[in-house]
Order: sequence, then structure tokens, then C-alpha cells
Amino acid sequence: MDWRRRRQFFYILIISALFLIFVAFPIYLKFNKPPSCFDGERNGDEIGVDCGGSCLRACVSDILEPTVLWVRSFKITEGVYNATAYIQNTNSGVYATNVPYIFRIFDKDNLLISEREGRTDIFPGSVFPVFEGTIFTGERVPQTTFFDFENIDWLQGSPSFEKDIIVKERVLSLGENPRLRAVIENSSIDELKNIEVVVVLYDENDNAINSSKTVIDKLSKGEQKEVVFTWSQPFSSDSLRIEIFSKVNL
Repeated sequence: MDWRRRRQFFYILIISALFLIFVAFPIYLKFNKPPSCFDGERNGDEIGVDCGGSCLRACVSDILEPTVLWVRSFKITEGVYNATAYIQNTNSGVYATNVPYIFRIFDKDNLLISEREGRTDIFPGSVFPVFEGTIFTGERVPQTTFFDFENIDWLQGSPSFEKDIIVKERVLSLGENPRLRAVIENSSIDELKNIEVVVVLYDENDNAINSSKTVIDKLSKGEQKEVVFTWSQPFSSDSLRIEIFSKVNL
């Protein structure tokens, strides 16, 4: 083989190598890549596009929206209110974390007084309150309160939100300045942090008449801590039912 043929053969090798690197290999990767939960395609064992099967994200087609059973604003003092929404998630096997929500409070003329945004976790098959405190309304009196979730990204799984937290005792003192004392115990084998404790009080007709919230920074295994809720005005009823909810935020 003379030098001219060798040079031509060398050029052909270079062109072939460049074709394999920049054309054939990317095409091969595109059509032979393994299934992924982030590739924008329905493949592998997915039920929908990047959801269901072995993916963490749940497909929303069979998921019911959480139900707002009730939502109210409770007067704390003149011009200051707490807002509470009572939510039911009937779905099992799915949950959502850090879900954005918004409270909207209106007066008797249906004019907006205040908005309050926040985030919460939604656990499988649960009923739970969402609480926002110290909402300033000025001289206007709340008449109606609305609550909405926004952009729920459902995940597959069933994490527990109670985490073996026990309410050991509760003592309610009525009067001009009602006071509720409760003891919270961590009966799990782990240290728990950021424990949200919400109390809801009901009258003899089972209507919610007030609420409050506190947060326990940390509970060691087997540890107990006392939590105290206080109100600056007397309740409208002396016949009360007490619900205390505890939740470890994810």
C-alpha cells in the first residue's frame, strides 16, 4: 500500500471514529437508556409518566383531593385571631410533604381582611388540623374564613405522623383566662424533633370554639414534657371536648 492509499485509509478511520463518537453513540444511548423516574417517559414498571410502580411519585389519577371538613377563625383578643382548618385525607398509601396552603379571612361585606400562607405535611388516611396563629385584623371582624391547598405533589408510602407520641394527661382550667395543661411522651425508640402539638376545643354541640398550637423542639426516647395552652378570654361554653393532635414534621 503506497502512501496515498495509507493516508486515505487513515482519514477514513478518523471520520468513522468521529461518526461513532458524535452520532452513533448518542443515538444508541437515546434508544437504549434504562428506564428512569425522571426521563419524562412512561417506561419500566411505571403506571404513568414518571409515577407509580417503583417511582417515589404517585400518579394523581386515582387520588382524591383532601377534604376541608371545617375552617374557622377564633378570636384571641381585639383585632387578633387564630385560624384553624380541619382536614381529612382519605387516601391510603400516599402522602405529601411541605405542601403550600393559604388562609383567607373575609368580613361581613365579603371584603378580604387578611391572608396567611404556610406549609404542612399530609399523611395517609389521616384527619388533622392546620393552624395559623396571631392573625391581625385591625378593627374589622372576620365573618368567613377559607382554606386551600396549592400544588400537592403526592408520594408513594405510608410514613407515620404520630411516631408513638402519647398524651399522658390533660387538665383544663376554665374562667377568665382558660388554661390547658397536657403531658406529651415519646414512647418510640428514637429521639423526635420538631413536634407540632395542636389542641382543638368543642362545645356541647361539637362545634369547634377555639384552638391553639405549640412546638416541642426535641423529645428523647421515653422523655415526657409538659405543654401549656392559654387563652386571654373565657370560652363561650363550659361543656368542652378536647382533641390534642401531635405530628412530627418530615
